[in-house]
Amino acid sequence: MNFLSLPTILAAIIVVTASTTIVAFGPPPSSSIGRRQQQHQLSMALGRADLTRRQKLNDMFDSVFENPTKEFVESTLLGDNTNELIEKCNWKLRKVMIRKVKKVAGIYGVEVDDGFGVPLNQEEWEAKMREESVSYIAAKQAKADAAAEVARERRERKAAKKARKVAALAV
Repeated sequence: MNFLSLPTILAAIIVVTASTTIVAFGPPPSSSIGRRQQQHQLSMALGRADLTRRQKLNDMFDSVFENPTKEFVESTLLGDNTNELIEKCNWKLRKVMIRKVKKVAGIYGVEVDDGFGVPLNQEEWEAKMREESVSYIAAKQAKADAAAEVARERRERKAAKKARKVAALAV
């Protein structure tokens, strides 16, 4: 029974423990998952466009803190550009940015509308498109009428010129 000495038993335990540890926890991620497989995993990262929008909004916040007046906060943070920029963001970034705008506006005592930064829902969007289409159709009709008037005047001038030529030849 010499083969069961303490060093051989310890060596056997270490080998068994090491092999089960590798099986249980797996090999390191760099060797088991390739770059292509990592790209196909789900990610909660923001898109590139949202990152640029976030940077623009953070620059606006920095400019507000450099010039901390109520009028500047109203014109910069609560302007139409900021509203449109926030509306274009995804829901996660939009929620954060609206909260930041409300916080900074509250610091300077400026009221923020409830609908600030919230995009139109489907019904509101459809109503807006109907209004725009009515005004577009009216503008298109006015343009067509103006073009028809110009064409009519051109035909009249051409007919008058032809009549003068005929009268000159008759004499």
